[in-house]
Amino acid sequence: MILHIIYIFLQVFGWYNWKYGGSNKSTLRVTLLTNTTFWIGLTVIATLFTGYIMQTKTDASYPYEDAFIMIASLVAQYLMIKKVLESWLFWIIVDVVAIIIYAYKDLYFTTALYVLFLVMAIIGYLEWKKAYSGEFAYEKQ
Repeated sequence: MILHIIYIFLQVFGWYNWKYGGSNKSTLRVTLLTNTTFWIGLTVIATLFTGYIMQTKTDASYPYEDAFIMIASLVAQYLMIKKVLESWLFWIIVDVVAIIIYAYKDLYFTTALYVLFLVMAIIGYLEWKKAYSGEFAYEKQ
């Protein structure tokens, strides 16, 4: 539940950032990820830390996998707020892991939801890639 409350604040921040976060307070444009190693490293370290906490302090059946889904989702959401193309790749990986974990737990409706999220993430990636290519070509002229 706390994670969903965090998402509410992230959604408001994201809306504001997309509307006014670009240069000269204009609409934000799609960009490419810089510091890839940082974002992957942050995801791995935060996952290990959170997974350890979940393993020792909760009764989570898959603490590290659940921690990965949570941490990578937050990273993906932040990168999406910044309109970074590769945020969709984070979402795709999260969705694949979630599909496997939730199917294994026999949570079929949740699995189906994540299959839908995976399809949406693939479409989002392709659309943003097209938008980035179009914006990049426009800037070169």
